[in-house]
Amino acid sequence: MKLFYSFSLLLFVVISACSAETEEQVPEQDSKKVYVEDAEEKADILKEFQAAEEEIYSMSMGANVSQVVTGEDGVSIDTEVSASSDLILDPLAARIDSKEDTYTQNTELSMHLNEDATYLSANPSDEDPHWQKFTGEEHEEILAGIEKENEAFLFVNYDVLLEYTDEFVLALVSDDEGEADEHNFDYYELTLRGDSNIYHELINDRNMDEPDQLADVDDFNFNVTLDKDTKHPIEIYSTMYGTLDMEGEVLQVEEIIFTHVTGTNNLEEGDLKIPTRVEMSAETDEEDKE
Repeated sequence: MKLFYSFSLLLFVVISACSAETEEQVPEQDSKKVYVEDAEEKADILKEFQAAEEEIYSMSMGANVSQVVTGEDGVSIDTEVSASSDLILDPLAARIDSKEDTYTQNTELSMHLNEDATYLSANPSDEDPHWQKFTGEEHEEILAGIEKENEAFLFVNYDVLLEYTDEFVLALVSDDEGEADEHNFDYYELTLRGDSNIYHELINDRNMDEPDQLADVDDFNFNVTLDKDTKHPIEIYSTMYGTLDMEGEVLQVEEIIFTHVTGTNNLEEGDLKIPTRVEMSAETDEEDKE
């Protein structure tokens, strides 16, 4: 398992979707939920979700990722990453803010980008943040990285979920104080519980460089809620517990990922223009180098 995703580009806005259940388990009946039991009906609804996802052209979201890796002598890696982003897919433009905390360092990054250039600041909280401008090959590499991260993590991998139709639980949910009826459903909830195969297919195999980086997953849960009307994701939550063999030492891995979509198709071309203060700061930096 790659021990942390490349947050300096698109800062990981996860992913995929689902949590909860094996064939031996029966979902606890909830008066606020109406379960879709038929596999063909679940597959048809899943295809509706997939079609709705393909219509998404912009998103605003926040993400939190926690990963703790523990060896024989205690915690060896403890990383927390939080990120917020506004993203327009075509033409690609973004505003991304992130903060990463580890035992050894705290890193804060902000990024603006459009088709022409990328602007990056490593001290965005300062009164006078220092911005760097990247163009040419460096900018193209950043764009390519964001497009790859977007393809791998931003949306739900419905193709994989369709292979596990019999194993996931799908329900319509009501937040109403009384019991649910046909008039007051608020959202869909899709849950899946699995092991290494499902975990790596849904999340990690699209982010893996080396097979020996894959963790042996003991328990994996995915849960996604989707808007009843638009079929777009609202929240995605996943947990993973497993082990990783690192040069002969077996490490315990705990990973929690939470993504909250604050807006879908809410941005238009021009909404993510590079701020004048950012452009001026980057120009000043380039003049200082000359």
